[in-house]
Amino acid sequence: MLLAFLFGVALVVTSACAQLPSRDESVPPMLATKRHPVQSEARKILMKEYSLLHYGLDQWTLQNPQMIVIHYTGTDSDEYSLSVFAPETLAASRTEISSGGAVNVGVHYVITRDGAIWSLLPETDMGRHIIGYNHTAIGIEMTGSSGDVLTDEQLASCAALVANIASRISSIRYLVGHHEYVQKGRSHLYLYKELVDDYTPTVKHDPGACFMYLLRETLDREYSVLLED
Repeated sequence: MLLAFLFGVALVVTSACAQLPSRDESVPPMLATKRHPVQSEARKILMKEYSLLHYGLDQWTLQNPQMIVIHYTGTDSDEYSLSVFAPETLAASRTEISSGGAVNVGVHYVITRDGAIWSLLPETDMGRHIIGYNHTAIGIEMTGSSGDVLTDEQLASCAALVANIASRISSIRYLVGHHEYVQKGRSHLYLYKELVDDYTPTVKHDPGACFMYLLRETLDREYSVLLED
């Protein structure tokens, strides 16, 4: 019965998603082509405090990351998507995670709607983008208010970036959609670590099952990259 159920879920996801787009040759495999650095000495101090509190690690650096996490920003504005990560401290409106520390949310890359890849944090620095896994995760955000509006250019660039990271960082084993981060049965769950008892994962919907299906298929088809989830 379980196998039948899982097979049925796979069929639903496959049929619900559009066919894989043909690769746009104007969006070649690339590292970040644009820079929007947000790292600062103050952010490093705040990230170190966060890391010590939540993971027992007295460091702001990201050492031997094992997973890449995919997000969307929740807005269709590229300008806002980039600007929200710039402050060093968390916005007052983020009440759902404010008890976790003062450091602002932070990711390593943002992919704008035209497929441009922006570098925000060095891959060697820890970001704040996923409860329980920041100590081992590289974060990629895409401008978009939902999975339905993410573009073919973003998909192509995200696949190229994931493949590039995986080829350079040998410790990377997992590719995870934010909505998958605490789903039962996922192979990455043993990496979850949280020392603050009342700081619990929030429900996430980004980037959605369809996008992750297309991303994994593109990685396999274009780059022969297969990462665990």
